[in-house]
Order: sequence, then structure tokens, then C-alpha cells
Amino acid sequence: MKIVAYTPDRYADLKKFTNEIIKPNYITIQESFFKWQFLDAARILRAADEGLFLAIDEEKTIQAISLASKTPMWMEGRESLGVWHHEWFTKPGTRGLGSDLVKHHLERNSFFGLAGQSLHAGIALQRLAPMAWFQLKRLLFPISPEATFAMMKTTDHHPLKFLKGMEISERNCTFKKLQEFDEKYSQFWETLRQEFTVCTNRTAEYMTWRYLRHPLFQYEIMQAETPGGLCVYVWREEPVRGERFNVLRMCDVLGSPEAIEQSFGALLMGPMSEDPATALVDFYGSHAETLAALKKAGMRESITLPDFDVPRLFSPLAQDIRKTINVSFLSQELSRENFFQESKMYFTKGDANQDRPNP
Repeated sequence: MKIVAYTPDRYADLKKFTNEIIKPNYITIQESFFKWQFLDAARILRAADEGLFLAIDEEKTIQAISLASKTPMWMEGRESLGVWHHEWFTKPGTRGLGSDLVKHHLERNSFFGLAGQSLHAGIALQRLAPMAWFQLKRLLFPISPEATFAMMKTTDHHPLKFLKGMEISERNCTFKKLQEFDEKYSQFWETLRQEFTVCTNRTAEYMTWRYLRHPLFQYEIMQAETPGGLCVYVWREEPVRGERFNVLRMCDVLGSPEAIEQSFGALLMGPMSEDPATALVDFYGSHAETLAALKKAGMRESITLPDFDVPRLFSPLAQDIRKTINVSFLSQELSRENFFQESKMYFTKGDANQDRPNP
């Protein structure tokens, strides 16, 4: 068995493999999404490989695949190269090939990240390198308490009373819709990233690729000028399948705690409330100061009680045993001092493969 890097001439073979082993027309291999997620990501980073490795037999037939998106990283005050891993799949009877493929990623990248990892994957990965594993906090605010309550599918009216009692701290603030990430943004990010021990390096080039050139989703990108400095918000609207509502999924909240606290209330009561069908807005994050600022502005952590279970899955609407998103990563380079302090790292739903169409 031989492990090789993906090349464009193998696309048809890759699609045949996923059609047989995963499911027909798997979304990750859909041509426009595949090109954007893997090939374009590697191109803007001028990476030596595209984050895709295949295990092939003597007949050059694919027996296993490992798909990861090349990502610029910021780690302990320096720029680095990493990947956010999507998945690995192997044909029956090819035990151990998945781990072998992952080793190729680890040899070439300082950071190997995953989101929504299973316990099975965790067992395999923790044997390969030091691994951090934690849950992102989920914050939410019910723009329409009635619509949010309707999605909870409960006859108990106490949750509705609680939702109606949530208040937002609104302040005067003006917003500018961003059509590009310019030099002003670059200077802003260069300063802000110093506050994080580990994060995706959200350069102007990366953000342009991630949000302005996404082949399937459209994002709202708003910039606020506040006494506490610049603040940038990114979100997308997700329809609730089978319902008349939609939800807003915030992917990035970038700014000082002061700027966030001073601007989020006005954003929520202004641009985010323009559509009367919007039920709620939520945000998944790790960075403690960012989360605290959003809470001060009015968001609340999702508390998963049996009688207060706000759904997190909307395509279709469903309750799920997993109430947030778990993030894990492997790294041989990060110091042990910072390895387990996720509250100083900045990870969100905008990272990894957590913001893509459901397969």
C-alpha cells in the first residue's frame, strides 16, 4: 500500500471512492465546494500539498482517503501552517490506514484540528501526538421568543417566560457592511491576534476566501466603530427546514471585549432583527473574554435542561444528544503551558468544517 498526495487527475477516482464507501454525491466532493475547500485554500497559502492524502494499492485503486483543509494558524505569537481535518474513510479490511494517513498530515503541519470528533476517532488520534479536546460554549439570544419556543416542541410554557425575560443591552452604534477585507482590517487583525494563544490566522486573504468566496453560502459581514475600537461580526442565515423560521449562526466575533459589549446590542436590535422570521442568533466559541463580552451585552449560555432544550440542528430541525461542538487538536509544537488553556484560544463555528451544508 502506498500513500500519495492528491492530484487533480485523481478527482474521478476520488469521487468513485466516496460514492461507493460513503454515499452518492457526497457534499464534500461536490466539485465547486471541493475546489474551494481544499484546492483554493492550499493555493492562497502557497502550500506544498493540498491537505488530501490517498492510500492506493498496486493497481493504483484508492483504498483510503484523508481530507483536510489547509489553514493559516497563529500559535504563541508566530504564524504557522496547519489543517482542519474533515474526515478519513477506509475500505473494509484496511485496518490502520486511517492513522497512517493522519501521520502524513502531522509530519507536514504544526496544527491538526478537528471539530465534532467521535470517541472512536479520539482513541485513534491520542496515540499519535499530544491532543487537546474540549467543548465550545454555545451562546444564544431569542430575537423572537415565540419562534424560539415553538422550535423547542414543548407544551411547558415556563421556557417561554424565561425567553421573554432575556434583555439586551443596547447602545447607539453604526455599522458598515464589508464588501472586502482591506488594509484597515489587516492592521486591526494584526493587533487583535496578539490576544489569542492559538487561532486560525484570520488574515484579509483568508477571510476573503472563507466568507466572500464561499461557493454555497452567503454571509453578512458588519463592521462597527466603537469607543473601544473596531469590531467585526460575521454570520449567515440558516432556514429551519420544515418551519417558517430561520436562525442566525454567528461564525466570527472579532474585537476587544469593550468593542463587543458596546456594539452587539445595537447589531442585534438593528441589522440582525430586520427579518421578522428570525427566531434566534447563536454563537459557538472558546475565548473567555469574547464570550464574557457577549454575555454582558445580553447573550446567554445555552443551558441544556430537560425542559429548556433549545435545538442546535435546523436542517432539519432536531434535538440531538450533542448540545454543542467539541473541538480537538494535535500539535507537537505548542507548549504544554498553553496546550490546555482553551479559554485563551479563539475557536468558533467558523473554523474547520462546522459551517457547511449537511451531507
